[in-house]
Amino acid sequence: MRALILGGTGSTGRALIRHHQGAGPPVDVSVVSRTAASVAGVPRVLTGHYGDLARSGEFRQLLADMDAIVHLADGLSVLQEPRFAADTAEAERLICASERFALAVREAEVPLLVYVSSIKALCDEEDERVLTEACASRA
Repeated sequence: MRALILGGTGSTGRALIRHHQGAGPPVDVSVVSRTAASVAGVPRVLTGHYGDLARSGEFRQLLADMDAIVHLADGLSVLQEPRFAADTAEAERLICASERFALAVREAEVPLLVYVSSIKALCDEEDERVLTEACASRA
């Protein structure tokens, strides 16, 4: 199985990589990271933003070779920072990047795309808190 993880350098991505390196059937894991040039135990790391990479023919070919993609990196949590809280242009940019990536995945006919976001576990539209990693989840 060949898998591509977007956000493999975050805590959830690192845990997923460790899981795939454990017992069980072998998984060829690749990672997309905006900043990291290498990730422990991962043979292929692509550096750049997935929304920009999705425009590349070379990246689209890589997608076509994947059996599964796990998208952990939508970046929407940045909108909780006070400087971006009212920045609708940033929100639109992030949403468009995920849409562009999802379309590239569909065009490459990847059998499985798993999109993971934890924001709804923390709040809803009516919640007026500024969210941080220390915030309690909703009951």
